[in-house]
Amino acid sequence: MSLNIRSSLAEFPKSVDPNFKGVTSSVQKIYPVTNIINAGAISGNLEFQFTVPQGYRADVSKTYIVFDVSFSDAADGATNPTKSFVAPNVCSTFFSSGRVDFNDFLTASSSNMPQDDTFMKRMLNSETKNYSINGAFWADSDTNRFAENGVVKAAVPILQRKLHWLPHCLFNPETVLPENTRVHLTLMVHPNINTPASCPCFVSQDDATANLALPKFYGIYMTTHFIKLDLPTPTQVFIPTYNVRSTIVNLPPAPDHQLQVTVPPTTYKIGIALQGQGTTTATGMALTRFHSPTAAKAKGEMSLESALLQNLQIRYGGNTYPSSQYALATNGDIDAYTDFLSATDAQLDPSGGEKYRSMWVDPILPGSTGQGRIFAFSIIKPQGDMDSNMEVTLKFSGNPATTRCLIFAISKQAVGIQYNSQKSIESVSIVPY
Repeated sequence: MSLNIRSSLAEFPKSVDPNFKGVTSSVQKIYPVTNIINAGAISGNLEFQFTVPQGYRADVSKTYIVFDVSFSDAADGATNPTKSFVAPNVCSTFFSSGRVDFNDFLTASSSNMPQDDTFMKRMLNSETKNYSINGAFWADSDTNRFAENGVVKAAVPILQRKLHWLPHCLFNPETVLPENTRVHLTLMVHPNINTPASCPCFVSQDDATANLALPKFYGIYMTTHFIKLDLPTPTQVFIPTYNVRSTIVNLPPAPDHQLQVTVPPTTYKIGIALQGQGTTTATGMALTRFHSPTAAKAKGEMSLESALLQNLQIRYGGNTYPSSQYALATNGDIDAYTDFLSATDAQLDPSGGEKYRSMWVDPILPGSTGQGRIFAFSIIKPQGDMDSNMEVTLKFSGNPATTRCLIFAISKQAVGIQYNSQKSIESVSIVPY
């Protein structure tokens, strides 16, 4: 698109500019439409509504939902730290689905929040940004992340903490919302979040000793950063957004798989992630760690080697990705990593894209910092091609057990906002690009 949205809405004029008239900003705390907390448990829909004040912009990259929460033994309430292991992108596991509307116009939705948000977090953020959001609960090593939940100082367990989370599968962090934009965010609480044996917030439940865990909530709110520039808003503004459609396929224990998937015709990126479930000791959990499959390991351990996966290819829009097979018999393949970087927006991020050794590899043990693999491809299609049928080929050296294949199709679209002379919004529309 010809208009650089972010620079026109959010970049500040240099102070030496004679037309520079000053910049102000404001951080506001927004509470949910209705309280969904009852005695520490949550249920129903978490909804936030706010309108960007006239003359201001809302910087989405500095907008967070804050959860005041603890993770503790279900039987003991909030008195003892749990021995169950909290999921890396744990805030996304609180919810099963979500949507966001601008001026009552649906702009993004998700039917698989834990997987979709973890995937988009990896695709849209550099390693540095991953560290800055949830700290030990996201990008730190498993050893430190597990130890962080239940740290004891002076014989008092440190359980309660505030986690900051931006649902990346619904909000593009590069987006700046112009004045008078009305935002409505709806998140549906996961139906099993208050059930100890199947709570989705953990990668493993220590049920060998009946030491099941639950989250306990003390407060939820949103912080929004509004900025004011003495620059006029254009009459017509286009806000870039992503539309993610994910498909989850449970793979039977077999070496060869051919999957037929329907994706939106406007798809411009495809992501493939494999989710081994061998470490999950209770059913119903929403895993947020992607990795190549292997046999079940001891409680708390992640999946080991990725040598089982030998070939992964997709056919879509008359092309095959990758054009030649990866050599995936080892823990890493540079061609696969190059394809991943070419499909991520983190490649050009000045704070640095994901590192090959620390972020791309499969997790090994609780001491590993690897977030597991995502295979991503930038799609090239002829103009006007409306093909929506995709084929995924997976080949393994053995029979992987309890494996899910997650397929993410991403379409990029712009939300067009038309203003009148009084700066009121006249119309909202979606423009594919």
